[in-house]
Amino acid sequence: MLRIVIADDVDLVLKGIQSVLAGWSDAEIVGVYQSVSDLLDGLQKHTADVVILDDRIDPDYAPLKVIRDVQAITPKAKVIVLGTIVDGMVVQEFFARGIHGYLYKSDTLADSLIPAIRAVVQGKLYLSPTAGAEHMAAMQEGRRRWQLDEEALRVLRLLASGGHVSEIAHQLHVSPYRIYSVRNKLRARFGAENNEAMISRATAEGFLP
Repeated sequence: MLRIVIADDVDLVLKGIQSVLAGWSDAEIVGVYQSVSDLLDGLQKHTADVVILDDRIDPDYAPLKVIRDVQAITPKAKVIVLGTIVDGMVVQEFFARGIHGYLYKSDTLADSLIPAIRAVVQGKLYLSPTAGAEHMAAMQEGRRRWQLDEEALRVLRLLASGGHVSEIAHQLHVSPYRIYSVRNKLRARFGAENNEAMISRATAEGFLP
């Protein structure tokens, strides 16, 4: 029996996942969480074989950090990310950090969720159709092909000046999710895991003074 943990801040998504898994006799849901802190606490109490994790469960908590924290607590668990971003470079970065599956939320979870779980527990990687196509395109084009447009440059400069995601979103009149998307592209563009490395490499390449 596979032990499944689900983490998403949206009730409808949680109910949808639970509905898909309800009729599958090979799996048991051992934890359902709507915040990072509850998820991390729960993983210390319940052994999980698979963690299904929303990439935006907490707008103030970087997705890659959530993944690292989950892996630190339960290194043997397979991590499947539910993504709202379908940029191939972002997906590539998630896999580089050790996730096992990526499901784009606009793809049909009813069709891809159980196949994804089966694949990852067998040691395979899994991407839902749209995510797979974008990931393949990113691999073919290479991360350096993404050019910094005016929006990316503004976000880069504001991050370099010490701005937080919520502050930058307010200043640019966009959602925090948009800033996270741009920031993740920037990190992938410069091959950086965190803001400090990204800023250092952007400075070395002449994008920052």
